[in-house]
Amino acid sequence: MNSSTSESIRLIKQDAVRFDGEKTASPRLKVQCCGPMIVQAGKLKIAKARGARWA
Repeated sequence: MNSSTSESIRLIKQDAVRFDGEKTASPRLKVQCCGPMIVQAGKLKIAKARGARWA
């Protein structure tokens, strides 16, 4: 979704990343999703993850 790891960490530190509408506070957060999940990075980057696993 982002072009680099450092950009992703910067967005997380700025409280610009949300999983199903909930802000994430830690760049080391591990997310497991069993069903559809909306991932938003900033105002314009939105994606729907279906049954994906991030670890």
